Amino acid sequence: IIIDIENVSILNIYNLFPKIRRQYEMDKDETKWKVMQSYLAVLCELDIINMKNKSMDEIKIPLKQKLNENNSKSDLEWLLTGDDFNYKQSLWNYQCQEYNDIISKCDKQDINRLIIDIYYRLGFESGFIQKLLHKNNISWGTYNDPLGTHCNAHANNYVILPYNEFIKYNFCLAPLDFDMAFYQNEYIEDMSMADDDENAKKFKSYTFKELITMECNGNRGSLSGDPDISTGVHWKEDMDKYKYKDNEEKNKFDLLNWSLRDTLISSFDDAYNINYQDDEIKTKFKWDENKQKLMYAIFNLALIATIDVVA
Repeated sequence: IIIDIENVSILNIYNLFPKIRRQYEMDKDETKWKVMQSYLAVLCELDIINMKNKSMDEIKIPLKQKLNENNSKSDLEWLLTGDDFNYKQSLWNYQCQEYNDIISKCDKQDINRLIIDIYYRLGFESGFIQKLLHKNNISWGTYNDPLGTHCNAHANNYVILPYNEFIKYNFCLAPLDFDMAFYQNEYIEDMSMADDDENAKKFKSYTFKELITMECNGNRGSLSGDPDISTGVHWKEDMDKYKYKDNEEKNKFDLLNWSLRDTLISSFDDAYNINYQDDEIKTKFKWDENKQKLMYAIFNLALIATIDVVA
């Protein structure tokens, strides 16, 4: 909806991926622009790309400079369902008007690179939150018991702050769901008892260090789009009704998805593994007001688009 796909440098983005992740067979149109998904690259410990690297400043994923402000029911059939359609249609059209008003005030560089900047920022903030917990010897609720391994560090446990709160702290995300979180000194490594049944005795106990390593890896897998990691989100297949022009256009958007997911994970790793000074954190995302507002207009469109997703 918001990406000007005709002006995206698809070939340049495709060539950023290491050869082992490129799946395009020249004689098969259905594989055109296909790459290995980010979550598989993370799982296999393959190289991921970061479109915020200085060497990639010329990569552009331009935003559309005008969205339709008067969408009819047929225009939004792919997106909005349910009995309260008129309410959602009104929300969507209002947000499109706000998007159009804000983007008209933004400079060309922001329009061409904002979606990359947003993914990089969200990845960095996610990694920073995870590091802050681990630096203070707190697990986000990761432990093993006879029922399996539990972990609350996943994509559905980050919430977008309202714009007024974002302005106060220059931070988009806040973590939630700490009902199972615990400090290292509260962790009981071996909870087996003499009268446990055989099944209970078989489950593996982990050290606290092993748990937070698992937690970080699970979070990375979730953020990279791993469908096998449970986040509590229930996405119905019939919710994604967007009609692509053809298979090649779908593959182009898939390519953008994985290139942006890669960038998100790369920035997560930067925040988690690099010791930034406080001043560096405060100035790292010092954006002008129009850029900040455009980011939130995009957030609002995304929130409306997923209004029927149950979590």
